[in-house]
Amino acid sequence: MNLQANSGCWALRPAPLSPQMTIVATGVGRSGTTMVSRILGELGVFMGASLTGPTHEDAEVKQCVKTSDEERFARLCRLRDAGHDVWGFKNPGFRDLLPLWEKHLRNPRVIFIFRDILAIAMRNHLALDMDVLEALGLATRSYDKALRRLSESQCPALLLSYEKCLAAPDEAVQRIGVFCGVSLSAAGVAAATAAIRNGDPRYLASNGP
Repeated sequence: MNLQANSGCWALRPAPLSPQMTIVATGVGRSGTTMVSRILGELGVFMGASLTGPTHEDAEVKQCVKTSDEERFARLCRLRDAGHDVWGFKNPGFRDLLPLWEKHLRNPRVIFIFRDILAIAMRNHLALDMDVLEALGLATRSYDKALRRLSESQCPALLLSYEKCLAAPDEAVQRIGVFCGVSLSAAGVAAATAAIRNGDPRYLASNGP
C-alpha cells in the first residue's frame, strides 16, 4: 500500500519567488504565530522596527490593524518597501483583513499556522480565565472566518501545522525558508530551529496573544 507522509504543510496558490516580497505571519490567536515570527527573524527577514517584546509583533502594524487604519498601513508598507527588499510582519488579526489589505503589500506571501483548537482554548483559559467550552467555540468560529478570508485572498500561502512543526522542527524551518526564498545558513537554521518550542517562557511571561 502506497501511503503518503503527512508533513503538516501545504502550499496554497504556489507562485514564483520575487526579489522583492512581503511575508505575513498570521493565524488564529495563540496558534503559533509568535513562533513563526521568531523563525523568520532568525532566518534574516526584517520583522519590524519596534517589536512587542515576547510576542514578537510589529507594534506599528499592530496599531494599524487594531484601529482599522488602512491608509496608515499603506504608507507604512511603502516605507518598509523602500528600506527592505524582503520584509515581513506577524499579526494574528491581519487574517481577517487579508483579502482587503493585501493590495498594499508588494508580492505578498502568507504563512498561516494552524493549531489544535483545544490547545488554543486551554491557552485562553490559562491566560484570560476564559471558560474552556466558550474558548473552544471562539476558536472554532475564528477558524471558520479565517478560512473564508484565506479563500478570498489571492496570495500564495504556506499552511503549517503547529504540532508537526514541533515534531519535525528542522523540516519546518527548511519549508519556511524555501517558501520565503531566504538563504539557509547553518547558523540561521540552528537559531530558527531553537525557536520552535512549546511553552516558550518568553511568550508565557507576556500572557499576550
